[in-house]
Parts: sequence; C-alpha cells; structure tokens
Amino acid sequence: MKQAIEQKPADTVVVPLNQAELRERVRALMTKEEISQAQLARETGHSTSVISQWLSDSYRGDSNKVGASLVKWLKSRDENARINAVLPHAPSWVEAPTAKRIYDALAYAQHVGDIAVIYGGAGLSKTTTIRRYRERNVNVWVVTATPATAGVALLLEEIAIALGFRDYPLHPAKLQRAILRHIQDTGGLLVIDEAQHLTKQALEAARSLHDATGIGLVLSGNAAVFNNLYRGGNNGFAQLFSRVGKRLALVRPVAGDVHAMAAAFKVKGTPELRELEAISRRPGALRMVVKVLRLAAVLAGGGSTTLQHIKAAWEELQGEAIDQQEAAS
Repeated sequence: MKQAIEQKPADTVVVPLNQAELRERVRALMTKEEISQAQLARETGHSTSVISQWLSDSYRGDSNKVGASLVKWLKSRDENARINAVLPHAPSWVEAPTAKRIYDALAYAQHVGDIAVIYGGAGLSKTTTIRRYRERNVNVWVVTATPATAGVALLLEEIAIALGFRDYPLHPAKLQRAILRHIQDTGGLLVIDEAQHLTKQALEAARSLHDATGIGLVLSGNAAVFNNLYRGGNNGFAQLFSRVGKRLALVRPVAGDVHAMAAAFKVKGTPELRELEAISRRPGALRMVVKVLRLAAVLAGGGSTTLQHIKAAWEELQGEAIDQQEAAS
C-alpha cells in the first residue's frame, strides 16, 4: 500500500535550509559586506523590526515566509557576485574627447561666472560628465529637470534641495531670496540637466539667479529646446540668449570616444573597434556602446571580449529594444 502524500496549501513556502543555518548564513554575509539591518530590510521588503526579530529568533509571525525571502535574497546576492566576477571594473567616467569638451565647458562657466549651453542627442556623456565635475569641484549644484518640475516654484524647490536646504519657504519670492543669500559670493556653478523640460519662466528664473550673483549657470539638454533658444530675440528668450557665453553642440560621438570606452573594457582589436564605432552611430550613441561592452564581457565569461561577443550582445540588446517597443504599443 502506497504511503499517502501530505498535501500542502498552495501558498505554503518551503525553506530549503533550517532557520538556524539560514540565520548564520545571513549574518555572515551581513558582516562580510557590512550590510545593516535597515539595508537588509529594504532589499527584502520587510520592516526593520521584522528583520531584527527574525535574526534574534524572536519573531512570532510566519518565520518560514521571512526565511523564504532571505533565501531568495541570498541567491540574488550569489548571482550578482557571479556576474560581477566576469564584468571588467570599468570606471564610471571615461575621459573621452567628447566628455573632455563637456567638462571644459562646465569649468569655463564656473570659473568665468558665465552661462554655458550644452546640447545634443542622448548617450553623449552629458549627465555622467556633469556628475564627475560635481564630484571633483566645490560649490557645484546639479538639478535634473523633469515635466513635474517645469515651473518656477518647483524649480526653485529643486535648487533649494540641491543646495542642501532642510527647511525652506514655500513662497517662490521668499525662496528665491533665500537661495540668493546662500549662493552669493560662492563662485559656484548651478547646472540644470534635462533643461528642455523647463518653461520659459523657469529658464528666466534660473537666468535671474546668475544675474544677481554672478555664479556660473549651465543649461544641458537635448537639441530641440536650444534650437528654439538660439533663434534669438523673436522667440522671447532675448535676455537669456544675449547672456550665453559658451555654446557646446554635440552632434555625434567621435572615434576617440569609442576607443576610450573600449579601452576601459580592455577591448582593442581593430574589428571590435569598427563594430563599436558602427554601434555608436545608432540611437543611444556612447550609452549603447557601454551597454554592449558590459553584456559582451558577461558573454565572454571572464575571457577576452571578441567581435563575436560584441555582435551577440548587440543582437540581444536590439531584441530587448524591439520587445519594449511592442509592449508599449
């Protein structure tokens, strides 16, 4: 006679490790990677109190459910470690020719106290270079504009947050005065990235901060908004147009950009560089080159990245882009 198999509810979670062993593994990893209980709680979707009680074996809820989420967390950490083991440790910013031009424009605006406009297509290192410049210099405040912060009042709030204000008046005029007092005589630089989202009034508000204090101002974004800006006084931007001291138009990456990115990933072969140059001329430009190089390195499994790996990575990324377009339609 066959032994009856115990039926378990569909939502019952089976933890492959006993609770004590699982706790030891979690504690060991937390110690090794200096992970706090608060961080562990965020990454597993539990409250800090639940994690604390579970780790001390005093949790009175469903310990198996918590344990199951910790098992998934451990597996996810193992997978991340496996991928990171084959990924080359490329720098977060590469001093490629286009990035150097962007960096120099930022430095010019700050040190001269002028307005600079940086514009061009996506994937040309504008945002990453802005971050790099902020890391290396003092009194650099970066605001990323969005449709939600397009107006004057909301832009001023974003600037206040970038300046480190904890409490600030909500009235735009009072907030503007507080910002002016803070940035006066600092020799600072205000950078507004994705500035194409700003209204005319918000752009003029940013310009007025520059006028009143002499700090540098950089407006960075896509080409369309600045094409309108550079038509001159007929479009209503005459005061801002006349104050711009440097314009940097970025059309497409140059070969040196691609070679610098490839060198960061230890890719130097001529066929590989030619393929990457072709990819850089597609939508996404240098951003797509970096994505291809990262995926190609994973496909290479820790070995040398070849032309075949680059082509396979590009084909896979193209497929993902098509899938995303079809899902959105």
